[in-house]
Amino acid sequence: MNAAVCMTGYLRTFWVPSVYQSIESVRKSLNAPLFAVVSNDDGDTFRGQVDALDDVALAPARAHVNILDWRIVPRADQYVKLAYCAAMLHAHELRIRKRARWVVRVRPDGLYFPFPKHWLSTLNETTVYQSSNSGDVMWVIPRGALTTMAAIGGTPLSTSPGGDICCADLPHRYFECGCEIVRTTTASATIAKVGLFPTRDLGNRLDNPAKQKWAMSLPTTRLAHWPGTAHGVTIKSLHRRPNASASRAYMLLDRKPWAAG
Repeated sequence: MNAAVCMTGYLRTFWVPSVYQSIESVRKSLNAPLFAVVSNDDGDTFRGQVDALDDVALAPARAHVNILDWRIVPRADQYVKLAYCAAMLHAHELRIRKRARWVVRVRPDGLYFPFPKHWLSTLNETTVYQSSNSGDVMWVIPRGALTTMAAIGGTPLSTSPGGDICCADLPHRYFECGCEIVRTTTASATIAKVGLFPTRDLGNRLDNPAKQKWAMSLPTTRLAHWPGTAHGVTIKSLHRRPNASASRAYMLLDRKPWAAG
């Protein structure tokens, strides 16, 4: 087993066919088991989930995606969910007597391209990789770093000297990946009104003081509706996304333009 997939986060737009089909395409391209640890409640208003999604709405998505284990954890942050996923993966590894080399973390509201063949083999197994074009929309984590990342995430130990959230003293790099956030109407309208980088009490982070000054100088009108950027797309604007040939899918980079939740 070369890889496993952890799908963690609020369900948000998981029910949209383009979203769940793309998540399955990632899992299938890796030939990997997928563990889902999700929240489905009204604790995510700013990001767009104002109420729980019912089983009828979720049924097509759950039927299409080959999910090995499905857990609902109310109001938990992404690192708590990652810890649940680590435990589920460990139990699976004991059952099959094989250990994964990589863990790919995706979100239920992301739109992804499949992994290029053999791309994982080009990565350094001591390095945590994070998508640069959409913040936490996808992580590629060495199996040995998964538990540590879950344990220290969200604490001062998870902040590197440069101010980026990674995994303490583990080296980390960023990559431009074929992924996009698909926002609900509520989330898109809110971001269009207050901007992608609002105040910290809304949950978005800024990488460092220089980035904060740069972000505060940006206009905040309608940025959430631009396709092909970390600002995300709405369900209605999915048709405006660039095609696969226009995306630099899964290229390694040494920079991080922004983070968008």
